[in-house]
Order: sequence, then structure tokens, then C-alpha cells
Amino acid sequence: MIAHHCRLWSSASLILGLLAPAGICQPSAAVPPALKHRGVCYVSWLDRHVLLSEGSDARIDSLPVLGATWVSLRVTWQQTKFDVPSLYPCYFTPSDDALGHAVRRLHARNLKVMVTLVVDLADETGSDWRPGGGKWRGRIEFPTDELWGQWFEAYERFALHYARLCQELHVDLLCLGVELTLCSTSQEGRWRDLIAKARAVYRGLLTYQANWSPVTYDRSPAALIKAKQWQSEYRQVAFWDALDYAAVCTYFPLVVDPRPSLQQLEAAWKLWLGDLRDWQTSHGRPVLLNEMGYHSCDGAAVRPWEHRMTGNVNFALQRDCYEAFMKTFWDEPWVAGVYWWFVGHPEESGVDENRTGFPFLGKPAEEVVRRWFTRSGNTAEVPVARAR
Repeated sequence: MIAHHCRLWSSASLILGLLAPAGICQPSAAVPPALKHRGVCYVSWLDRHVLLSEGSDARIDSLPVLGATWVSLRVTWQQTKFDVPSLYPCYFTPSDDALGHAVRRLHARNLKVMVTLVVDLADETGSDWRPGGGKWRGRIEFPTDELWGQWFEAYERFALHYARLCQELHVDLLCLGVELTLCSTSQEGRWRDLIAKARAVYRGLLTYQANWSPVTYDRSPAALIKAKQWQSEYRQVAFWDALDYAAVCTYFPLVVDPRPSLQQLEAAWKLWLGDLRDWQTSHGRPVLLNEMGYHSCDGAAVRPWEHRMTGNVNFALQRDCYEAFMKTFWDEPWVAGVYWWFVGHPEESGVDENRTGFPFLGKPAEEVVRRWFTRSGNTAEVPVARAR
């Protein structure tokens, strides 16, 4: 089975190369539903070797029953503070052996793999030149070009290590970064250089995952969109043409009602759908909705990006949020797929202790995912030509 997958991967790479002559970008932006990524984000914060465990193997083995065809494996390195240009593995960064084991297990189950590179901050406090707490990866920035250069040297070591490893493992898609808002929108040249270096060592497909919003905004997103002033990260990134997919996390605020109806949720998505359609038209790449999820509690659609929520358990609302999302986006021809946040290791603690967290397995939302993921059958990836 593994050898068969390797032959498929090599053939796909050859076809993609033939589809994209040197100097020409030919992505297929019209994606039939049967060819979309039916994705889940598989994550764990237990330790560096958890992907080698029997529990992890069992979780991976269960994913085809869900109708999934793609799995995103996250690899997180840490940075001491938002303005300290160094990166390093942390206690839950998967070892190369563990990552390789998971990739091979997924491939053996006929699941395609995206490896997603993430940076988290160990210390979220500010500095004298940028005071205030609540720093996160989107606020990584530096006061001088020299420090930016040092950070990119560190990030290049991080990214190219995994680009080489992904080549060895025949990983299908590499996401070169996630929600690095101030960095991605101010350092276009350095990102293009990194993408070129990644392509030199990795023959698979490449993407980057932008955040749904800018770092700050002074009016409601709805008001800014209507005024044509919504400067989200996905709109400000200027290097989509160098990648095979454009990707975005879609934690858009939908309502102020903590217990909205399905009809209210569907209506609220119309504004965001229009903006995303317009954005996709501007760059022409097929779009991956690379990370989307909802808590199973009251208020889940108000600020869906929050890590913790305190509302009462509400499985029906989580289910309706999933349903409204899929009804809105699944049949859009430019949407290449969706990745649901998240599926965790069976022994993961602290993420769903009150049954109000993001995990959807064992809740009514699971049936929504299965129904949509199996609606048109499971087939291979959409044939997207590599950008050159």
C-alpha cells in the first residue's frame, strides 16, 4: 500500500510539472465537489512522541470512516517573544520519527497529508517599543531590517528542514506558515525567496494560511467590508501567485446572538462569502479553507476563534454552525476544500473537559462532517499545477 502511494505521488508530481510550463502558472481554480479536500486537522499537545503511540494509530485508522481524504499534521516551533528572532522545537513538537510514522500511517490508509508549520510565542508580553500583552504569532515584528533578516534566517532553517523531510516522506502538501500577519504583509520579498528555496528541495504542493482578519480594526468587520475597507491578512498577502493554493482560516464572527438559528447563521455567511469570492477573483488561486471549527457551547458563532469559551453546552449549535458553513462553501467552484479543527489524540486533556470545546468527534457535528464528506464520494486531489 505504501509503495503504491509513493508511485501515485511521483506520478502526480510529474503531471503537475507537465501542466505548468516554466514561467507559467496554471492552477485549476474550478474544483468539482468530488475532488475537494475533505480535511481534518489532527493535533496533539501531549509530547514529542505521541504520534508513535497506539492511541494515535487508532485515531488515524478511524478517519477514513469519517469520509476524510486529507489530514493536516501541525508542526509547532516556539519563539521566546514577539520581537526575539529565534525559533526552537518545544515539548510538543513531533520528532521527525514521530512525524514520519504518522505520515506513513496516513498514506497507508489512502489519506493525503498536509504538513502545516506553526509558530507559537512562549511569552506573550510586550516590549518597550511595543508595549502591551496579548502578543501572538500575528504580531511578530521587529524594529529594524537587520532583526527581520535574523528572524527569516531562523524561520528558513525551520521551514527548509521540514521541506526536506516532507520530500523524503512524499508529503502531498506543505503549508509554509500560519497567521503570521505582520510578517506576511510587510516582507513580501523575503517570503518569495523562502518559497523559491522550499521548491528547490520539495516537489509537492505549497500553500500559506492567512488569518481571517487584520491585527486590529476600528469598526465592525461588516461595516468595513461594506465600505470596501476590510484589510484582512488574506487580502494583504501579495505572494499568492507564487503558491499552488491560497489558504485562510475562517473563524469569522457571524452573530451576536449566543443561540442563533440555522437560518441566522446561513444569512450571516453571505457577507463573508461575497468578500471571499471577490478576493479569490483577484488572485485566481483555488482556495483552501484551511482551518475552521466551533465550540459546542452557547456563543460559538460570536467569537469562534477563542481558545476557551464559558457558555453552556450546546451540541445543536455546533452542529448548525458546521451545517451552515458547508452549505455556504462546499459547492463554490473556487473552494478546493475544508479542514475541520480539530481531531485530537484520544488521551488529549484540557481541550474538551466540559464537552464545550472544539473537538467534534462523538457529537452531532460529526454526522454533519460525515454526510458532507461522503456526499460526492472520495477521490484523489484536485489536479492543481505547481506555480513556477
